[in-house]
Amino acid sequence: DGTRVLIDGGKVVEYTSGSSFYTRRHPRTLIGKRADGTVVMAVIDGRFKGQGDGATIAETAYIARQLGLTEALNLDGGGSSTLALRMPGKSGYTIVNEPSDGSLRSVCSYILFVTDSPASGSARNLFITQDGAYVLAGSTLELGYAATDNALRTVETPGVTASASRGSVSGNVYTAPASAGTDTIRLSSGSAYGSGTLHVITKADSLSVTDAESGTALTSAVLEQGETLSLKVAAKYLLRDVYMNAENVMYSVSGSIGTITKDGLFTATGAPGAEGKITVAAAGVTAEISVKLEIEFADMRGHWAESYVKALYKDGIVTGITDTQFGPDQSMKRCDFVLMLYRAAGSPAVSERSGFTDVPDSAYYATAVAWAYANGITEGKGEGTFAPADTLTRQEGFTFLYRALKTLGVSYTDADASQLSRFPDASSVASWAQTPTATLIALGVVEGSDSGLIPTSSLTRAQMAKMLQTARELA
Repeated sequence: DGTRVLIDGGKVVEYTSGSSFYTRRHPRTLIGKRADGTVVMAVIDGRFKGQGDGATIAETAYIARQLGLTEALNLDGGGSSTLALRMPGKSGYTIVNEPSDGSLRSVCSYILFVTDSPASGSARNLFITQDGAYVLAGSTLELGYAATDNALRTVETPGVTASASRGSVSGNVYTAPASAGTDTIRLSSGSAYGSGTLHVITKADSLSVTDAESGTALTSAVLEQGETLSLKVAAKYLLRDVYMNAENVMYSVSGSIGTITKDGLFTATGAPGAEGKITVAAAGVTAEISVKLEIEFADMRGHWAESYVKALYKDGIVTGITDTQFGPDQSMKRCDFVLMLYRAAGSPAVSERSGFTDVPDSAYYATAVAWAYANGITEGKGEGTFAPADTLTRQEGFTFLYRALKTLGVSYTDADASQLSRFPDASSVASWAQTPTATLIALGVVEGSDSGLIPTSSLTRAQMAKMLQTARELA
């Protein structure tokens, strides 16, 4: 789609259409040329991995002007555009954008920019591999150098001399100045030359903390006494990583939960049940991680469901009936099982009430029930009631969990009711619970016992833990 002219004869084309194509932000691709004939092509990503929403037509035209274009067209964007370049220092082609589909499309057309210059094979153009990067003021960055010949093909990089317009370069180590601004890095080696740009900032937009071993994002953690947690910190500015030194990151602990080193290694040393926070500060931004030390439930030591309960507790999905007792043999209440499903689904935002007359807005399970109703997990007991305090039967538990599988990220295919035939009490399973029960059996979530499925008996807290954790492990 190259019919939308953005700039014509150096002037931005104004559109008055109320169509969402013009007024809303979308991923875009633009192509144009400068007054000297230089052709420029740019891709504006969006809708994938936190890239933002893209740009409106007017914003795309503004970007084209900022690029110095006197003529420019809007092309299709989003998943339709993939920008691949021959990058200095690398062989082949590198995809430099993130198409909004999240993957490459299998059918495509190409626009190729090529040169007919014969390759000399000797260095002519020099580059820094971090060109355009953001650097925290005062931090250091080890520069990488690359070279291309006259045909822009990667060649061996010669010894490079570098200098900075604002900061300093010693060997290949760049030190950013104390104030924000753009820094030009000039490169030379014999007849080869080049330059790059680094952006020095004093404050980032956001700070993220992850578990250095698993890569999992951290906002909260439940740890055993003596357990360690190694933190990895990253700052972003305009959705891009910020280079900063390890000593730019400061850690502090509040509450009697443990200690942390200057390198971000936290050790839980507090008493079971202790709660507190780890605060991380860097690049003018802070992030907090809520920490709770795991309680050891006395009635779960050596219990067959111990590992399931421990996993759910660490992820904040279940709690005990007291600080030291889990109550594995107690019956589940309908409201409590729905609450646990809601937590397992990530406690998503809920915009409406459930509408059940026996679920007060102030109830600790009200949001969970509203979520379960909105997602078709429960329809209530009839006559506008949910019966939150009623004991949950096993077949009700099977049905709730089956209906929640997709929200837990579990892929499945409905199983045939013949799965029930191996159990002596198959005929006792209600018709509405047959497909859910059969499907959970096929997935290995429900196993039954020598007595059968006992569908109308109460679902115990231990049984719930095994079912729910087994289902989560399928995701």
